[in-house]
Amino acid sequence: LRAKSTESAIAWHKMLYKASNRLTYQELFAWNFANQVRFSIFFIAMIVTNVVPLFFKPLNSSLSPTYPEYMVIPKQITQKDLVDGKDFRFLQRWPAVVWKCRETRAVLLRSSQPRLSIFGWRNNADEKFFELVLVLGKDMLIMDARSYAAAWANRAKGGGFEHPEYYQRTRVDWLALPNIHNVRYSFHQLRALLCSNQNRTGESYLSALESTGWLNYIKDLMNAARKCVDTLFDGQSVLVHCSDGWDRTTQIVSLAKLMGDEYYRTIQGFEGLIRLEWVAFGHKFADRNGIAGTNNNEQSPIFLQFLDAVHQMQHQLPTAFEFNRQYLVRCFVLCNDRLCFLLFVRAVRKFYEDLFF
Repeated sequence: LRAKSTESAIAWHKMLYKASNRLTYQELFAWNFANQVRFSIFFIAMIVTNVVPLFFKPLNSSLSPTYPEYMVIPKQITQKDLVDGKDFRFLQRWPAVVWKCRETRAVLLRSSQPRLSIFGWRNNADEKFFELVLVLGKDMLIMDARSYAAAWANRAKGGGFEHPEYYQRTRVDWLALPNIHNVRYSFHQLRALLCSNQNRTGESYLSALESTGWLNYIKDLMNAARKCVDTLFDGQSVLVHCSDGWDRTTQIVSLAKLMGDEYYRTIQGFEGLIRLEWVAFGHKFADRNGIAGTNNNEQSPIFLQFLDAVHQMQHQLPTAFEFNRQYLVRCFVLCNDRLCFLLFVRAVRKFYEDLFF
């Protein structure tokens, strides 16, 4: 049988599904199991403490459509605070607690850039969040993945960075990591070099490899993650953000958790790490991998760059990881499967649920 149109096919699908299965899709094992997994990854990453009182809170998708269904936030943050502060950060991606150092109780947070603009706007709810996560009198480190010049340029577009007068006891560290366009250009050069017939043992090849900038970018990324971990183990909480908070931010936070917590170096932990930091927090797999649309300007191998950094760590310390290089290659292959990765994003999953069920 062939339907006359897409609308007709969807209508027939709904009727046949209802006739053949009395269970709702929410009652199926796969959906129930997925809900348990999405919720459990937060308990693995966080233990509630008296030093920084935190709690798990289910979120309405209107607060941040690119954030997970559950968040870890300070107890004193109310629903009104979330509503008042959500628009102050780009794409409504306010600071979210994603990991806690077991030794010092310092917490790792991620967000997007604030909307200070050239007028120096401020937000009481956003500043309140910062005050509540400061630990034992120590200052907080804000790791901005952009350069100082790039952050200033973003103020003309309504963005900016945390002003020291507004955010007491904080300091900003400018990482100057490459944006998606620089990473894409570097990868194109690397791919062209690897596909060439050039001898891979001579000095000219090593010089050409260095000129691509790919390994330097990996080094800078790993150094940023190392500094993040060292700061957390020193007892200072750390906030990581770039512009939108879903590319460089995700890379740094993920690598920092790998370095600081042996659980994430297991297969189960690594899968949970990807599920939370990359998928649930809305990394644009479709755009970055070129799966959806034809906008080449949005394509960039951000996830591949992260996997390469993990490979460098695993190559140097193989016994510290439960997986090997072949496992990382498999992860990259699967990230191009839109169903494996895209349907974990809440807004996209909700769209398909409404469409087919």
